[in-house]
Amino acid sequence: MSSQHIKRIRPNYFVALQVTNPQIHSALSDVQAQILAKCPEIEEAMVDIKTLHVTVMVLHVEKCEESFNRLKMAMDNCQSRIDQELGGQSLEITFKGLGHFKHNVLFASPVENENLLRLRKTAECVNAEFKAQNISSTDRDGKVFRPHLTILKLSDLSPKLRKKGIKRIEPELYAEFVGVEFGEDVFKSIQLCEMKRDEETGYYRIAYEVTLNKTNEKSKR
Repeated sequence: MSSQHIKRIRPNYFVALQVTNPQIHSALSDVQAQILAKCPEIEEAMVDIKTLHVTVMVLHVEKCEESFNRLKMAMDNCQSRIDQELGGQSLEITFKGLGHFKHNVLFASPVENENLLRLRKTAECVNAEFKAQNISSTDRDGKVFRPHLTILKLSDLSPKLRKKGIKRIEPELYAEFVGVEFGEDVFKSIQLCEMKRDEETGYYRIAYEVTLNKTNEKSKR
């Protein structure tokens, strides 16, 4: 399958690091509330806080046993490789301040430090192991890994919001939070998630999960 064809395929799974720290959830809920107080019309573009995660990789998976077995093997191999890279150190990321992608996506930013370098190494491990199993990302080739927590996204709703006069996320809506620290989270596992919500948890459906820093421990849900 050509890389051009791969790019046209809509992803249905993604590899993620779930953010579960209540402090971060609460802080970013406050940010959303403040934005809504200034611009109620933007409410439908808000991302549900229950889904907070860092996306490592997006992909399209064929619904067959063979494809899923290769995915599980790639995830298990990621666990061993990442544990080796981390060398027993935790994957602890602090989120501070807000950033945006072309005023279309608003997100909380990770602090640039050694921990973030370990997170980037983790992403490299995932991509390498998936590539070894002939599983391709649906992202365009050469896309730089930019870890972030999305809290507001206009893209899918742009035509509808434009009718309400909202063409972009204006900086004045979130200016007071640009330098605020939202908290830190320790990522204890890597998840393979479906792009469908779990009705019970509000998070995404977890198809497979491997625990970090515990090479012999893995869980399937």
